[in-house]
Amino acid sequence: MIRAAEGILVFDDFFPESFRAKIEALPFNVRYDIAFPDRPDTHEKYINGAVEGEDLEKLGIFDELRKTKLAPYADYKALSATLNFDTAGTPHYCHIHTAQFVFLYYPARTWKHEWGGETLFFDQQNREIIFASPYVPNRAIFFEGLTPHTIRAPTTAVPHPRTTFGIFFQKKQGPFEEVGAAIG
Repeated sequence: MIRAAEGILVFDDFFPESFRAKIEALPFNVRYDIAFPDRPDTHEKYINGAVEGEDLEKLGIFDELRKTKLAPYADYKALSATLNFDTAGTPHYCHIHTAQFVFLYYPARTWKHEWGGETLFFDQQNREIIFASPYVPNRAIFFEGLTPHTIRAPTTAVPHPRTTFGIFFQKKQGPFEEVGAAIG
């Protein structure tokens, strides 16, 4: 585990290969929609798919989370879960998730740096990048939803879409660093 910045924890080789493969296969079982923009003042549209509660249970994601350092969060109320599906040049805008902790997972088996798709985290003024995570297969990022963030679009060199799996948990208590102290 890496404390990448205040309110951001990064875990590499997060799930066993068999479970990573189950998540990677999810895009074929989810109905995708044109999604809402990241912020109300923008008009971009994204392709994403909602993963419903029963599908999360069938996947066994919470049982798998209980086997990790994120076990304390596995029983927090999951407000939503999504699969994002980004193609070359898809614009994204900096945004936050109020009163939530975010679990972001990169399920792809392979990814090259020249394909782009980094997740960028900013300071509270949205001026400086405080952490940039390359898309690293089987990486999980757990972060305070109030941390402004966005992604850099995949480049035209990418042979397939950039997929991410995210779960948005309702906060139960205190700031991230208080609750996160139990993890690290």
